[in-house]
Amino acid sequence: MLCRFMLARVVALASLLAIAAPALAAPEGRWYATQLHAHSRHSDGLHSVADLVRWAREGGLDALALTDHQTDKHVSDPDWQGAAAQGLIMIPAYEWTRGFHGSWDGGDRFHLSVWGLKPGVTPVIPPTASREEVLTTLEDQGLTVGANHPYEPRFPWPDEDVGGVHAMEVWQWRYGKQAAEPPPSHANVPRNNLPEFAYRNGWAIDLWRKQLAAGRRVAPVATADFHVLGPQQLESPCTLVWSREASAEGILAGIRAGRVALVRDPRGPRVEIEADADHDGEFEAIAGEAVPAGARLRVRATGARGLVVGVWRADGEVARYEVREQAWSRTFTARPGAYFARADRPGAAWDPLQAMTGALYVTPETY
Repeated sequence: MLCRFMLARVVALASLLAIAAPALAAPEGRWYATQLHAHSRHSDGLHSVADLVRWAREGGLDALALTDHQTDKHVSDPDWQGAAAQGLIMIPAYEWTRGFHGSWDGGDRFHLSVWGLKPGVTPVIPPTASREEVLTTLEDQGLTVGANHPYEPRFPWPDEDVGGVHAMEVWQWRYGKQAAEPPPSHANVPRNNLPEFAYRNGWAIDLWRKQLAAGRRVAPVATADFHVLGPQQLESPCTLVWSREASAEGILAGIRAGRVALVRDPRGPRVEIEADADHDGEFEAIAGEAVPAGARLRVRATGARGLVVGVWRADGEVARYEVREQAWSRTFTARPGAYFARADRPGAAWDPLQAMTGALYVTPETY
């Protein structure tokens, strides 16, 4: 669970966020700290399901998806089945894996997170399927899909078109620098060396911005891609998902709607974006929603004193602020475009990102 202080703030803020979409319009909704990418001994992780469940609870997570490669055996693990009794929402999932564990046949090498599977009903898709085949099948199965680590040297996303998925990883367990140079072509991604590692998540955020510029609504997510405790922590980074119910179905609906925020740690700094679409003083829309041009947008951060908050559109940064208070906000009038915000540690050459929002969409129509 979130710490008591943060949970109290979330509950207090929830009453201010009347979501426009009917599916999640209940005022009792809240943010759920969710780890969407982790591995156990059922594939290439080094730890048991029991270990991961315990660390999830200790780390402040509300929900966990185990995404073992090409298998759903972990869903039948007694410790997975018993996690709900410990207050942890378990999201049935796997990592569809082309180009790993002997599955590569010379085609594109890439990975997908597949969330919401139903064992025995939605079977694991063979790793030899093409991108078109696997995405079509997953859509027919009604599952939620994420594009994983688009600039990972061994298993990058094949090109700059991230159509057909609901989410994409833009932040993994080591963030690295914001992209300061053009990314490599997808046909020539460098091997896993330090300079490339330092930039690849910055490149992923830039790739996500290209999706926004192309008119695609793809939710950004932060994941640990957890394999071994020590260099990694299961809860860091993770995705906050807005849902009105404590269930895997509610959380996946929130991801598909883009109602997400990204944090380094469930108890750490956070940044949110919201809008007052009709100028009545109530900020009723959050990330994932669409509001008309001229709406009042508000970016706010908590626990972010000493950080720098940037307000971004798909075409670049539009404002930058130094945060001097623990609870901070700025309000401005929006023109058409997709907006998001991020909080960074100033002067950090390595690992600067602390929190980020999903996109809030401002349409050309005016109120």
